Amino acid sequence: KKHPFLKSTPDKTIKNHLRRRVKGSKRYTSLKRAGIPESEILKVFDSPKEMRVFTWKGEVDTVMTPNDSIIHMLSFLQSGLISLEPKTGFVRAWVGGINFKYFEDDQVKKVKRQVGSTIKPFIYATALELGSVKPCTKFKKEDCQVVEVDNTGKIVEKDQNPYIPNFKNMDNSDWMARDGLLANGLIQSNNPTTAAVFGSMGPVNSSLEIGGPFQLDKLLKKMNITIPPDQLVPSMCLGTMDLSLYELVAAQCVFANNGVYTKPTIIERIEDRNGKVIYNAEQETEQVLSPGVAYEVLKLMKGVVQRGTGASLRGSYNPWGGITYPTAGKTGTTQGNAVGLFMGLTPDLVTGVSTGGMFKEIAFEFTSDGQGARMALPIYGYYMQKIYADLGINISKEDFMEPLNYIPERFECEEETLPIIDIDTDFGEF
Repeated sequence: KKHPFLKSTPDKTIKNHLRRRVKGSKRYTSLKRAGIPESEILKVFDSPKEMRVFTWKGEVDTVMTPNDSIIHMLSFLQSGLISLEPKTGFVRAWVGGINFKYFEDDQVKKVKRQVGSTIKPFIYATALELGSVKPCTKFKKEDCQVVEVDNTGKIVEKDQNPYIPNFKNMDNSDWMARDGLLANGLIQSNNPTTAAVFGSMGPVNSSLEIGGPFQLDKLLKKMNITIPPDQLVPSMCLGTMDLSLYELVAAQCVFANNGVYTKPTIIERIEDRNGKVIYNAEQETEQVLSPGVAYEVLKLMKGVVQRGTGASLRGSYNPWGGITYPTAGKTGTTQGNAVGLFMGLTPDLVTGVSTGGMFKEIAFEFTSDGQGARMALPIYGYYMQKIYADLGINISKEDFMEPLNYIPERFECEEETLPIIDIDTDFGEF
């Protein structure tokens, strides 16, 4: 009855959203300028009019009230896609929306949304860089927390579940990754395990700027991502911050580029009418992760596609599947199933897809429908099917190259002496 809003959405919230859409419309503005009283304008929006509207089959001439046309337009999911070359930063594809004539907001750079679990690779990379964990680290339930301390170092007690406060999975369960392994935590996109990884970076204190949120913030700043201070909280390890798809994909490129961040470039070069090059883009790069850590996270992200939340990309039983070439990936699902994301990484192309309603209240009732593996991953699959089939593009089908001087033993554990997580340890900075 409240379509396209969630049935749990308060009537007042829906009314406010629709009122803003009415007052932001060209029809309302022109009537207001003509001196039409507010009461008469609102009657116009409830009166049937001939109009042309957007549908997935093309524009359609119809008759409906302007209010109904607003609800019709809100019922469409908005998607954006951007592809970057990880080594050069060159933008190779930028799809800002589903139809510019009817939906002008650029979903790649202008719109910022929660990023959900697509932030998790950076959580794991930060902890691996600090040395607080290894891929083979095993966690217990009591590790799945982020401890807060006051300025004296005393733990701040919370009137919540002592093990997993606010860090349950999307289905509200508290199951941990298989065998409690860190590696499976990322592959299965497990929230409690991710909380344990975040907690391994030490206790959190905002005034002293210590703990996981501030260690992660240091990494993100190196990749031109600034998080507002009020969002530097323990829950950010589950992707509660708002980022643009542009920022997120540029950061994901570091895993396919030996830990080097390269600022995205839209204009590669400019030539005059005679073909003489008068401008060449200069790359802006920074080593933000050690090559070994970037490669370790990349291997975990390959597991996401091979046997984790992104496995439908490989199966030929899905029309968007059959992508068997080496691919790393990460799904993302935000609070309330409002936005679904997928990050797909190949050796020479990193792509991000985001899909969601115009407002967070326009979402799926169930995670089975609203997760990134359903809302965004299929778009990536169809897209890559065409890229691999286009011989003119000649995208690499080889595996990711192991970085020079990579020492896998650094990330291995002796089974009898798996790392012990100590929340009181000071792991310093990187």
